[in-house]
Amino acid sequence: MAQIPMFDQLPDSGAEEFPDFDVLKPLVLLLGNVSHEGITSSLRAGGEQYKQKLLVSTVANWSSIVRIFGSFRVRAVVVKVNAWAYRNFAHPEYRNVRDELLTLVAKVPHIFFVYEDILSGGITEESGAFQAEFIRRRGGDVLDEEDLRLHRELFGFDLPAEEVLREAESAFRRFDITLVPYRTNADVTVMSVQFLEEALQNLLFRVYIPAGRLWANEVDRLLSLFRDYLLGTGRTGVRLDQSRTDHGVSYEFHSTGEAESTSIETEFRDFAHLLDLSLSNPAAAEGLLLSRNVDAKQVEAIVTRYAKEAYRLQVDIKHDRERKLLAIRQRLESELTEVLPPSAWAGIQALIERSIPSTSGIQASFAIDSVPLPNPAQYRSLTVNLNPQIIQEVNGIVSQEIRGNVNIGPRGEELLALIEEHAPSQSMELASAVHQLSDPNLPQAERLTASGKLKSFLYKLAPEVGKVGLNVFQAYIEHKLGLK
Repeated sequence: MAQIPMFDQLPDSGAEEFPDFDVLKPLVLLLGNVSHEGITSSLRAGGEQYKQKLLVSTVANWSSIVRIFGSFRVRAVVVKVNAWAYRNFAHPEYRNVRDELLTLVAKVPHIFFVYEDILSGGITEESGAFQAEFIRRRGGDVLDEEDLRLHRELFGFDLPAEEVLREAESAFRRFDITLVPYRTNADVTVMSVQFLEEALQNLLFRVYIPAGRLWANEVDRLLSLFRDYLLGTGRTGVRLDQSRTDHGVSYEFHSTGEAESTSIETEFRDFAHLLDLSLSNPAAAEGLLLSRNVDAKQVEAIVTRYAKEAYRLQVDIKHDRERKLLAIRQRLESELTEVLPPSAWAGIQALIERSIPSTSGIQASFAIDSVPLPNPAQYRSLTVNLNPQIIQEVNGIVSQEIRGNVNIGPRGEELLALIEEHAPSQSMELASAVHQLSDPNLPQAERLTASGKLKSFLYKLAPEVGKVGLNVFQAYIEHKLGLK
């Protein structure tokens, strides 16, 4: 059997005091074996200062990583965790420095990549073949299965023990670290470059709205109002950008200064609630603004303005729903008149009415992308004697009129239901990812990043959906990406 140099730790090659770095300039931190050429060339092209540090290293080296945060303003952190690094995250000797490091990383934009086999708990046939080929290219001839196992361990392909996974992932959960699965280094490069571009441009918030979707115009106005609200409640230099494809619009909020947070989804929900209060309870709306340190002299005028805007939005929301009802009815009449008897149309109209959401406020009109559409065929209180093909056609037309130009399909609707139930605080971000997957005109980097967010969510949810359910949704995501 070939002799393999087995070692527990790798030395860090960087100088601890960083004499070649400008302490007045911000720094991007790369942790683990993540200094791929595509990532570093992108950073160099942008004039960014970056430092790589190894996680498969000593406790002293981990302490030197912690000291970087005291010497530099770290703008973003990219982390790649293999099986060896998992063992360090779980090892008792690393516990104190691990918690220090995760505390600091959690305060800045960050992304953690983990090989998908580690998260799934098994080596797939596809990844096993890839690993064997990689080992043969890098390690020479493999003589037997034991030789292959040792090479897997050497290159960090082996799976950590169950107790190691539990301890490390418990630490990640405590510090709200999301693990993004990857299959190839190319995936890591593409998603890292996309992440760094967003982080270094101080992206605060992104939401994707399909073109032609119910209440799309109202959402556009709502987001413009939200920007004004942010500026009026202490956030300075907030910029709203849009990028359009034939299938939808991405709205992006950027900070022109140093970003205060990586997401402002909660603030958007508060703002939508404020608009509703401006109509229903102006005194409560004024109190909410005062709690945001808005100038007391301006509060009454702001609430009056928001009340007018909210009323106008509610009227337009009502009218848009009525237009969609008419459009659906007319399409169905054109396509089904010859196959349906006149007696069936009353039932069809009832199906349509049940299918179009009614709104109870501004937030509900925005959140339509985050919830699964009702299936009219499942209404127990409604009896419509139609064959399944007719029901399917009705559902398809209703879905297109409500969802717009993006077709997420039945599996996408099931995914939205899981998001609504298990991740309500992230529903806008994750629902946007579901719709982005189905827009073929978006850059592949954005769609791959959306798939990473959804896979991260699914792996967290694995005990609820089970192995079979996880595989089904994985296949859906990969099909949307064109991988299957």
